[in-house]
Amino acid sequence: MRMTTDRVRNAPGRAAAEAFLAEHIPSDSQRFSIEPEERERMAGWRPSVVLVTKDRRKDIVAVAHLGLPYADVLSDTMALGLPVGPEEVTTMTAWMLHGIAVAPSVRGQGVGVALLRQAEDLARAAGGTEVIGVGDDNNIGFYRTLGYLTSTVHAVLAVPGRDGRLRNVLSPLKQGLGLHWFCKPLDGPRTVWLQEELAT
Repeated sequence: MRMTTDRVRNAPGRAAAEAFLAEHIPSDSQRFSIEPEERERMAGWRPSVVLVTKDRRKDIVAVAHLGLPYADVLSDTMALGLPVGPEEVTTMTAWMLHGIAVAPSVRGQGVGVALLRQAEDLARAAGGTEVIGVGDDNNIGFYRTLGYLTSTVHAVLAVPGRDGRLRNVLSPLKQGLGLHWFCKPLDGPRTVWLQEELAT
């Protein structure tokens, strides 16, 4: 089946992508809402990236949403008293996969793999050194087969920024929900997992 993947910037396209993700990933713990780019800019954020794959009938069959992990970084580093403020968000080098979903009708055809690789390429081209995110017991194997490190403990992840300072401290995961952090270095082994339990 012939499919095309494009980056979506306009509000109607992003709204359609958000509806697709909400349908296929009902848990808010595994996705962030897609906002209009203008709203993200007004909040002082670098606009997130939305990739949409459509089939030949122009129906959406897959969506990936990624960007800088501004919300997690700000709330958690401030709570821990670490020196990261809003002005430093734009210098962070780890990109967060806010959500990825593939329609059941095209699963097993390599659509998700191709979409995730395209997301990684975009993050790398923008200076990203890692892609991170949250999965669950049902989908974490997908990330592991593509070279992602995973952790089920309260995953604290430190990534050296361009100036050598450790930047990203990710929030603890609630135990008993089957959630996993996942992370893949894009330009070599820069990522440091700061806990003892690590499944690969």
